[in-house]
Amino acid sequence: MPDTWAFMRAVRNSDLSHPVKHVLLTLASLADPATAIIPERFTPSLTDLSRMTSLGRSTVAESLKGVDVENSENGEGWVKRVQPSMKDARVNKAKTQYAL
Repeated sequence: MPDTWAFMRAVRNSDLSHPVKHVLLTLASLADPATAIIPERFTPSLTDLSRMTSLGRSTVAESLKGVDVENSENGEGWVKRVQPSMKDARVNKAKTQYAL
């Protein structure tokens, strides 16, 4: 697992699109520097990420979908997301967990 600084260097040197880089670097700014995991108290919603990046909510969602480990062809994505069920999100206000 890379530290946050290594993750940010890799994102900056990648050929990812500008919106995707912006979303990933914003997530990195929220992550614990040593573990590259975003603590629960800092976990952003899609709306939070949209506000932080000034990108549309759908752009943020598509950006995350494209770099998610689960959606990558070889399992080597940039972000591992653990998404709560719709019911848990609505009833318990559960948020997606992120690890870079």
